[in-house]
Amino acid sequence: MDLDATDSSESSVDSPLGIGVRITVTADRDVHGLGGIIVDDYGPFPAEVGTLYSDDFPLPRQYAIQLDNGLVAFCNASDLSMDD
Repeated sequence: MDLDATDSSESSVDSPLGIGVRITVTADRDVHGLGGIIVDDYGPFPAEVGTLYSDDFPLPRQYAIQLDNGLVAFCNASDLSMDD
């Protein structure tokens, strides 16, 4: 298994998202619609990462976001939109 292969849709090189960027969560999750600031970028994950975990483990996410309500959320680029 090649763990160096990355999913280019989640690549921080192709994305303007990064630490300190203000975002809104667009994922259909409990935090949908909340704003916040990216506080950590764990980098892109291998494309195969979803097949490495069972249902007992949550999938890894690229970004840690400090939400305006004080909570921290972990999301991928596809779960976020940049604020103007």
